[in-house]
Amino acid sequence: MSELADGVRVDTSTFEAAMNQFIALKKLTLAEGLRLQAGLLADELVRDTPPQAGTVTGKSYGARKAGEARVSRDIRRAVRPLDPRQWTSDSMAELIRSKNVEALQTAFSRFSPLRILPFSPGLHQEARSSEGAVEKDKGRATPDMAEHVAYVKRMKARVGLAKGGWAASQKALGRRVQNWLTAHLRYGRLIDHTDRPEPSLTMENDAHWAGSRLADITVRKAMTRREGRMRRWIEGALAAQARKAGLA
Repeated sequence: MSELADGVRVDTSTFEAAMNQFIALKKLTLAEGLRLQAGLLADELVRDTPPQAGTVTGKSYGARKAGEARVSRDIRRAVRPLDPRQWTSDSMAELIRSKNVEALQTAFSRFSPLRILPFSPGLHQEARSSEGAVEKDKGRATPDMAEHVAYVKRMKARVGLAKGGWAASQKALGRRVQNWLTAHLRYGRLIDHTDRPEPSLTMENDAHWAGSRLADITVRKAMTRREGRMRRWIEGALAAQARKAGLA
């Protein structure tokens, strides 16, 4: 059983059994086998950890841009900014510029159900689901456009943080790291004890996301896939040995 940050626990017994058999058939030292499979597992973890490439508001993006687009979308769902430049009514535009929330609420109540609020990061944080997304529009707006824009910018800078936590192990194990993740390598580390009598490797991810239910699912998924690939290789290697021995 392995434990990640914030109590995410993963049963690694079948993975370790497959790895030991792989190492024996491959004729590697335990240290060599650990480093090889840990590097491949780190690749899987980075691949499976959000953000992933996808379509956001009708547009297709790579992983980084998709993550940034989801951040912008979710914050806007939590509370949309009021831009005075978008209003043809001079009096309404001026009211937005004044940031008089009470007067704005009175004006909006004549034609819209929107709740007008001063901007606060808490409006976004409280609207997020257990998996971090804002699922639907909360019907709120703020005249604090500059603060809203600055917050979106700060949150976009965090996109890839959880991937970066695993990418730190990728780098330490000589795997290729995507350039955009290098800013987040500080959120993870590899503890390498392969030079000890009982070799071990520990991949740590200190990103807050790493303690979520989604992180648990992601780690299990990555380990299951890597174990499956090892077992398929093992089956092929055993079959080849049987043919060579005239047993198949």
